[in-house]
Amino acid sequence: MKQRFLGLVDETLTRYDADGIELDFCRTPPFFKPHQAFKHVEEMTAFMYQAQEVVSKHSRTRGRDLKLLCRVPSSFDATLEAGLDAECWIKEGIVDLVAISSAGGLRSENDVARAVAASKSSDTLVYVGSGGTYPASPQNGYVDGHPSVRHAIAHNAYCQGAAGVHLFNHDYANSRAEPILSGDFSD
Repeated sequence: MKQRFLGLVDETLTRYDADGIELDFCRTPPFFKPHQAFKHVEEMTAFMYQAQEVVSKHSRTRGRDLKLLCRVPSSFDATLEAGLDAECWIKEGIVDLVAISSAGGLRSENDVARAVAASKSSDTLVYVGSGGTYPASPQNGYVDGHPSVRHAIAHNAYCQGAAGVHLFNHDYANSRAEPILSGDFSD
């Protein structure tokens, strides 16, 4: 399976003039059978080293710097429980950018400060991420799609040392406040 995904990274960078690759670890966990993730932490770190080597190979071929970005869950503890040592990937500079994110919506609590601390030993840039917007957050009692909430989360992340905000799936029908027009507009 690892070779298949590494092949997809290589094929994508061979066929397209991309600036790099994003590996999304928020979309489809679990990656391993129940209670087996801890056994695979080192294997996943080795995979990330291999993915970075593929990206670096294409950087050398093109004569320009390509990037490896990974999108990981908001909690490093939860990430580690999933078999992914994102904190290690940041400390060792395996990834160029990391988006501390969620599968859906912006989270007000995340490990941006911990990621920024880990990045002190590397050149990894840390972003706070979002997996789309939703109309309301019944758990926290606020509308997390509201601009003031998004601005506050971004501001807090910047105050903790984040390099930016990573927006994911923010241009789909459920994220738009206005109605979506349909029909043929080619005239």
